[in-house]
Amino acid sequence: MTDYTKVQKGDRRAFGGYFLFEKRAIWYYSYGLKEGELRGKKITVFLDERLKVEEGYLSRTERDDAGTLETFFEVQHWRSTISVITDLDESGERIYNLLKSRAEIETMSDAFKNVLNADRAYMRDDYQMEGWMFINFVALVFYYRIHRLLADNSLLKKLESRFLRLSPLVSDSKALIVFLSRVILSIIRYYTHPCEL
Repeated sequence: MTDYTKVQKGDRRAFGGYFLFEKRAIWYYSYGLKEGELRGKKITVFLDERLKVEEGYLSRTERDDAGTLETFFEVQHWRSTISVITDLDESGERIYNLLKSRAEIETMSDAFKNVLNADRAYMRDDYQMEGWMFINFVALVFYYRIHRLLADNSLLKKLESRFLRLSPLVSDSKALIVFLSRVILSIIRYYTHPCEL
């Protein structure tokens, strides 16, 4: 279904454009679907050279005989791409940010378990347990509201992700307040003195 012709040719002039994401160039192009059950939707193809990881594939091919060099040549053009089917009338950058936000949700679910240790609790009664879960939930809600505001205003690439990490959090309200204060102060500093960040 995805048309990789532009990727196969290797000429970036044929792409619709590029944007920077986490200090790397993401090239993209879009085209509409004219038939089938997805008629009216569009496919946006993103090219991210960091996704290639040829060395790993080739070393596995040599070591395990898991694939052949011919198989590598057959799939080489799409190994560094992500294709998204959407009906949104948005820029490639906006669609990519929405896609990455989805991945961030998965990451945050892991953080909820691994960083906040929210998959285990040592509470003595139901009230403590409810309070503990509420604090963890509020932390995630604030994180995603701030993340969405930054993404909607194209500020994610200006503010480094370190301001949005949950790692300073522990399962108490004092640490949550400190964390949120740091994030909010970083945003305020950006708006008042954008050149300092």
